[in-house]
Amino acid sequence: MKLLKSFCCILIVAFPIFALAQECYNNATPADLDSGVLGFITNRDSDIGCRGLHISELQFLDLGMQDFGFGVKSKNNRTLADDFTLNKRSVLDQVKFYALKYRIRSSDPVATINPILESAFLRIWDGKPGEPGSSIIHGNLTDNVLVSSVFTQIYRTNDRIVDSCERPIMEVTVDLKCVELDPGKYWLEWQFKVEIGKTDFLAYRSVPLTRLGQSSSGDALISKDDGSTYEPVLDSGTKTPQGFPFIISCKKEEVVQPIPTMGEWGLISLGLLLLILGTTAIKQSRLQTLRIYSVTLSYQSTSNTVICDAIGDLSMVLKALQKPNNDKLV
Repeated sequence: MKLLKSFCCILIVAFPIFALAQECYNNATPADLDSGVLGFITNRDSDIGCRGLHISELQFLDLGMQDFGFGVKSKNNRTLADDFTLNKRSVLDQVKFYALKYRIRSSDPVATINPILESAFLRIWDGKPGEPGSSIIHGNLTDNVLVSSVFTQIYRTNDRIVDSCERPIMEVTVDLKCVELDPGKYWLEWQFKVEIGKTDFLAYRSVPLTRLGQSSSGDALISKDDGSTYEPVLDSGTKTPQGFPFIISCKKEEVVQPIPTMGEWGLISLGLLLLILGTTAIKQSRLQTLRIYSVTLSYQSTSNTVICDAIGDLSMVLKALQKPNNDKLV
């Protein structure tokens, strides 16, 4: 049993299986500012933002932009839609959206960043929503697929009051139910529902992609009738088209080292197993040999005593026979 457990441990080390998640689309947090990905964080300087945190800055004074975010409430029958591209066949796990809690004024910082989202809805299109030939291939606007809503440690501000703490940005994670898609271009459509009893001012609004000095950021669509018709998302000040940041995570392909090929790890495992078995067999053989040797010595000791006694008796008989008989007949 111990040998079997050891062999199983060797197999686990030699043939690992991985089923992790990985990013398969990310236009929210570019690793390289020169990559062309806009993102939405404009300043990470701890001396500028609210409480030293990062900010996403609306360029009100510099560019005349007006919209901190865009409404996506189910109460108002609003949805937003934006495109993404997959480079290979992928199993989609979750998507993270970024929305601000609009115009929160509170002396309690915890109350300001508490999530108030009740539901999230999502659909995936195989083409641009509203265009002929485009169809919904996953999801609906009735099933709640909300996973979580947490504060990002980022505030949405403007270039007039850059240290404002009124608009915390929340990260809204939505379940994609492991839908499997081929490589290509798709569109995400999403909608949020705020907890009952919360005012419209507390509603979540999706933050657009933001780059300093740039007024246009994408080609997203907005629907004001629950997805029946669509129009471009435009900033109300500059009338320029906007896009939205989101991160899609996909299931990582399972990686299993093939056992039949007896590769490098397989040979190492086999060698270790043989070493364990050989060492154990040698130990058991030595113990058995010692036991047999001990019994043999004991038996030889007893046998030698009996033989010596018998030889002694025989010598006495022979001596008696050789002794001359001095008795005479009468």
